[in-house]
Amino acid sequence: MSDLKEIYSLREKANKLEYNYLYNLEKQINSNTERIKNLEEVGVINPPDPPDPSPTTKIYGYGKDTKGGEGGRIIYVTNLNNSGEGSLRWAIDQSGKRTIKSKIDGRINVTETLAIENGEVTIDFEDRNITLSMEGTPNEFVLRISAPEVIVRFLTIRRSLQDVSSKNSDCVYIGRGHNIVLQNCSFSWASDELIGINPEWADRDTKGVYNVTIQDCLFGFTYGDKGILISGGASEISIIRPVFASTKTRTPAISTPTDRDYSFDCYFEVINPLIYDTSTGFTYQINKSNPEGTFYLNLIGGTEFQNEGGGYSRNMMTIKQPNLVYAYLEGNEGNFGTDWDLVQFGNGQSNINKPVPNEYRLSEPVDTPALAQGIEILKANELVEKLLPTSGNYLPQRDSEDERAINDIINKTQTYKDVNVFPY
Repeated sequence: MSDLKEIYSLREKANKLEYNYLYNLEKQINSNTERIKNLEEVGVINPPDPPDPSPTTKIYGYGKDTKGGEGGRIIYVTNLNNSGEGSLRWAIDQSGKRTIKSKIDGRINVTETLAIENGEVTIDFEDRNITLSMEGTPNEFVLRISAPEVIVRFLTIRRSLQDVSSKNSDCVYIGRGHNIVLQNCSFSWASDELIGINPEWADRDTKGVYNVTIQDCLFGFTYGDKGILISGGASEISIIRPVFASTKTRTPAISTPTDRDYSFDCYFEVINPLIYDTSTGFTYQINKSNPEGTFYLNLIGGTEFQNEGGGYSRNMMTIKQPNLVYAYLEGNEGNFGTDWDLVQFGNGQSNINKPVPNEYRLSEPVDTPALAQGIEILKANELVEKLLPTSGNYLPQRDSEDERAINDIINKTQTYKDVNVFPY
């Protein structure tokens, strides 16, 4: 009998131990679940396995090896505030490898520049409609990149509703860094350039910005009439399938400042640009006499045309200064013909039919990465049909300003305004 009592006693102790164990385990699970929920609410969770590469995410050109925040944590934007926990600024200011996504849609109006100074970051709003603006703040960039390993995808920037009449009022400024990608972004309403790429120091022997790809982006109306400025010794820049809609000048402009040159050569590729309703257009020049470095450019598969009834004040491309700038052209079409028929030698309307001397024309393409990757080169007469559906920030849906710009291209109209309304 005593043995049986002892067995019952031991079983009762075991049951209590099991109950206490399960009770404490459940408490721990509930605590961890609540902790995970809190981390999700402020935007920090462990990353999932990276998705398989697809054609929509493949990057071409000099930025092809950019990793951004690959392999790091995911940070979610949870509000539209200018700053504070859960804001885009807060997410950008974090350190370490990270991918920034959003749980909300809408417009974020920033009061000062969003500065990416900690690299290894991917901003990816492919599944959300996020627009950045900067109302009421002149002389400030909306987004400044000053770090390596940065990817920005599916972001719309509308600088301000009206012209703020100031320099440095760009949508994006790249001042330092390498391995940088802007993909499927939409830009408009800047008072200076839509994108400025200009290293922030004057060291003639150092590349301050290099290995950059701008791919499948849509450039709209800008109060400053300026698209992309590449200057200051920036090199290894690829512009892949850009669409310029009533961006009057700098589509793009590749140049140097007038007061300095660089000891290294600079390389550029522009593949399948669609340039609509422009004036000065694409300019290519070294401004300093007797430079040491040389510029090399591939311009392939581009088209340029005007609005219905519009005239031409410049050709598609202008080589302003002949100091060691060389280019290879293939498959380009425009109002004045093909390839070198589309390039004038010297600025101004008086030089619109002045041909570029043969010594600046390359007979073979420059060895640039997009060509080495085997990128599909579309025919110039295919660009309207094939580029527009996936140009700019088209996912999950376009905003009304992009729709307006694309309809202008299709219908050869001009419907942009000097005073605008935010789509969000």
